[in-house]
Amino acid sequence: MYLFNRSRVARPDDVPGAIAWAVDIAGKASSIGGMQVSAWISVLSVDAGTIVWTAAFETLSDWETAMTKLAADDGYNKAVASGSQLFRGGVSDGMLNLISGMTDEAADFAYVAVVRATAANGQIGAAMQQG
Repeated sequence: MYLFNRSRVARPDDVPGAIAWAVDIAGKASSIGGMQVSAWISVLSVDAGTIVWTAAFETLSDWETAMTKLAADDGYNKAVASGSQLFRGGVSDGMLNLISGMTDEAADFAYVAVVRATAANGQIGAAMQQG
């Protein structure tokens, strides 16, 4: 399973507006792309104010199909552009290959904890074993 994520930092002077827009655009992306897009905001860290959208895919081909649908939808692209003033800096994308932790059962999460690590050169096997 793959977890695609896109993040952007909300402007400090309109975080509530950025949150409302983020929820709206997640709904539009879910509807158009045919996948469940969730929106999150970082708090209590140096990344406070960073909004992250996530969507899970079984295969990279499924991700490509969803992204193609979004790219082809003019209304969606105009809605994305309309939120630019609510953020500072650019967009950051990531793709995670989940190796543990997600089930097929639907869940209602109130909080999500994320731990990231980068394996040292020559230590990928040991890092995977530790993880």
